[in-house]
Amino acid sequence: MDQGHLITGGAAFSQIDLMLHLVERFVGQAVFEDCRRYLMADQRPSQGPYVSVSALIAADPQLQKAELFVRRNIGSTLTIPDLAAASGLGARTFSRRLKTKANLTPIGFLQDLRISEAIRLAQTSQSTTEEIAHHVGYSDASALRRLIARKMGRGLDSFRQ
Repeated sequence: MDQGHLITGGAAFSQIDLMLHLVERFVGQAVFEDCRRYLMADQRPSQGPYVSVSALIAADPQLQKAELFVRRNIGSTLTIPDLAAASGLGARTFSRRLKTKANLTPIGFLQDLRISEAIRLAQTSQSTTEEIAHHVGYSDASALRRLIARKMGRGLDSFRQ
């Protein structure tokens, strides 16, 4: 993660990822590509799509209340006022807090939780994509497919075991 003055890395290949990031940032794209090829390091996409909403809001009890509300009502039609009320905040305060804590809009928050549940269901059940879409609040499976492809860079079926 590059926050300007602070650069961090984690996981199995973090030292390679961090080194390559620093080479690219301070030396340039050409040297970065030479180093990447020499190390036989694949280009890995950002892990941003895989970051858990729960982890981002862990220190905020009011946002956690909204998350729990969504998880308990995942298949229902939910509105921003519903989410804000569940958190005990006004709609504008809820939106600002989500932006500050998780860099999400309320709709993005709801979509991320629905995607997470859809992926869990794909991995742990024999449900069809249409059944999963309905379970997580989408009446149209193609809308869920498009959303997952856009956010995750791959289709729902690729998460199946």
